[in-house]
Amino acid sequence: THVKQLPTILHCAAKFGLKNLAIHLLQCSGAIWACKMKNMDGSDPAQIAERCGHKELKKIFEDFS
Repeated sequence: THVKQLPTILHCAAKFGLKNLAIHLLQCSGAIWACKMKNMDGSDPAQIAERCGHKELKKIFEDFS
């Protein structure tokens, strides 16, 4: 179930508010794909960050997109 809720490391960073990790991951190949990927609930990393109260991280994801 965890894999379906957090299918990428970027989703994990969004959930736990790991801003530095997210910034690093956004510089890697595949970042565009991972940013758009939805989990089993239909949420992308920006939506997960918002739901978990990480507003600055949500903005970083939105600015990247």
